[in-house]
Amino acid sequence: MELFFMLTMVASLLLLPTPLLVAIGDILMPFVLVLSFMCVRCYSFREHL
Repeated sequence: MELFFMLTMVASLLLLPTPLLVAIGDILMPFVLVLSFMCVRCYSFREHL
């Protein structure tokens, strides 16, 4: 029973910052897309990295 309680607590702690991570991803994604589209000379994904 104690193990179940511990797993529940860890799961709730992991789920708590999920909306924040989604918001950060939503903010950063347009910048990544704009940078990838601005790079005209890169013909492949490996060259872009």
